[in-house]
Amino acid sequence: MNWHATCSKTVYATVFILDFVAHWNDFMWPFLVMTGKDKRTIQLAVQSFFGTQPVHYSAIMAALVVSAIPMIIMFIFMQKYYVEGIASSGIKG
Repeated sequence: MNWHATCSKTVYATVFILDFVAHWNDFMWPFLVMTGKDKRTIQLAVQSFFGTQPVHYSAIMAALVVSAIPMIIMFIFMQKYYVEGIASSGIKG
């Protein structure tokens, strides 16, 4: 495999990881456009836990752990390309 194909894979993997994390953690846009409770994103659902009294921090932490699982799984599969891109773009002396 030539250098350009490897380089483009690492670039696409890095962009995919950063874009996925940005969209997964997006709060403001879904907050503005979602109208029903049945279509909330996980971040909006976690935020709704703070509106109840008393605040159940154990439920909030459990929801945050569950919301982090897709990002962790995605990074596990893409870390090879991400690390490869960082290693190939380093300054060689």
